[in-house]
Amino acid sequence: EIEEVIQVQLTDASGGGTIGLDRIANIIIPANDNPYGAVAFVQKVYRVQEPLERSSCANITVRRSGGHFGQLLLFYSTSDIDVVALAMEEGQDLLSYYESPIQGVPDP
Repeated sequence: EIEEVIQVQLTDASGGGTIGLDRIANIIIPANDNPYGAVAFVQKVYRVQEPLERSSCANITVRRSGGHFGQLLLFYSTSDIDVVALAMEEGQDLLSYYESPIQGVPDP
């Protein structure tokens, strides 16, 4: 559905009333084929530090676009990925999944 525009015009007033200069108004109804919009991750990859304790919390940003009506409840699932097997399947270098060590500067 496209944006709809309805024009309303005051044409007469009873009881001796008159119509003023602003006698026409447009009512705009926005397109709403997808009233709740779409939700997508902002990034393809998120790096999170492994926790020192058993539980941790990570903020993963999602963006809603195109929707203007109501609140959304998002459901998600997580799963383990075998990074080594994935890299081998894609013919990638296993070391590309690891960050290079940082060279320290010796104390004087």
